[in-house]
Amino acid sequence: NGANSLKILEDEVKEAESYLGYTDVQGQGIIVTLKDTDMYNIENYELLKLVNELNIAGAEAISINDQRVVSSTDITLVNNRIILVNTKKVSGPYIVKAIGDKKYFESALTIKGGYIDEVKASGRDIEYKVEDNIVIPAYDGELTFKYAKENVKEKEVKE
Repeated sequence: NGANSLKILEDEVKEAESYLGYTDVQGQGIIVTLKDTDMYNIENYELLKLVNELNIAGAEAISINDQRVVSSTDITLVNNRIILVNTKKVSGPYIVKAIGDKKYFESALTIKGGYIDEVKASGRDIEYKVEDNIVIPAYDGELTFKYAKENVKEKEVKE
């Protein structure tokens, strides 16, 4: 029975690591490519909006130019031209991969007046394709907590 308990714990650790982004994952999903044009450069808020749209559509894992997006990921603009994802510089074309229900992703992004229509209407270049086997690499940063503390006693919480 001890071996069975160990197996259950190992499975739970693997699931937690996957959920936190610490393991490579693969599965069906969508790949969205945003490109700078002569008239317009992609900005960080456009990537952030796409990540949010994919999360709403049920994404289990997302990456931008192979930078895994996790709960602590920042997508920031520096000097009005450099986009950082997880403090790493990324540049166009921006390849956003998401693992989840590929048909649902496609319908969520291509709905009339939705994300893809919005991007195209503003003169930006966007393409997408659904895939059966997308690989998203593990998060290679460190998850740190600024306000959360470990081993908080029940008495301390009440005070």
